[in-house]
Amino acid sequence: MSHEPALILIVGAADTGRAPMAAALLQRMLEQRGIPCRVASAGVVGHDAEPAQPEARDALTVLGIDLCQHQARSLTPEIAAEAQVLLATDSGVARVLRARFPQIITFTLGELAGCQRDIPDPF
Repeated sequence: MSHEPALILIVGAADTGRAPMAAALLQRMLEQRGIPCRVASAGVVGHDAEPAQPEARDALTVLGIDLCQHQARSLTPEIAAEAQVLLATDSGVARVLRARFPQIITFTLGELAGCQRDIPDPF
């Protein structure tokens, strides 16, 4: 019986900036360490099918990561239910996630990094 690797879902406001950037970076880090885990992103506000912000694409291109194929998607209960952990881009998004999905472990990216401040939205 095969099990799919755990899913870490990074959730931002629109899924066009910080969330897809963080998801791509985390996926790379996990792969480099041989950790079998899936990473995806979504947004709490409906911006379905929008591309990543040009600045986000440019920033990751420098690191050899291509976000050109990214298409934003709205967080649905079905998508959330697949995740073992939700990582919010900031405390506002975390409040929404904890209210909507109290059964799923939720942290902010700042908490994960060991600090209590939000990562500001540069876009």
